[in-house]
Amino acid sequence: MSTLHNSSNGSGNSPSLSVPVSVDLTTPAGAALAEALPVAFLWVAQAGALWVSQLMLQLWPYIARAVEEAVKAKVPKALEARRPSWMEAINLKTFSMGSHPPIVRSVHVQPVSAENLNKVRLVVGVEWSSSLDVQLEIKPLPAKLPLLPEALNQAVKDLAATQ
Repeated sequence: MSTLHNSSNGSGNSPSLSVPVSVDLTTPAGAALAEALPVAFLWVAQAGALWVSQLMLQLWPYIARAVEEAVKAKVPKALEARRPSWMEAINLKTFSMGSHPPIVRSVHVQPVSAENLNKVRLVVGVEWSSSLDVQLEIKPLPAKLPLLPEALNQAVKDLAATQ
């Protein structure tokens, strides 16, 4: 579950995203995660969000590259599968996550239940003023979609004739 809401960071228009993540430390994947990450990460509420934000800053080039590769591998197929009939083609021309990583503003560690303290939920407040760059190339079918209404076509021809 994630929620998107507006939060003021001085500019007044950066979205914030709170993402609760449940981790079961008794599963093999949870145990591997617990072993792979520093103990401070599991109790990051004590260290504050600054540590996580600094980690995000260091990892951002790798995260951005992984997301870009995944998007470039999957989105073209999804675009083609949902291409409207009036389009001959739609292509993902550019996709870049940009160089500005999200800023972690808050991190809270909560037990999922009082009975089982091996499951924790991380609630992370993230702010991201991205430099995301997405460009789609759309090629309409000329016979099915006139690009300019006839009146506008005539106005362009008249303007060209006067010059």
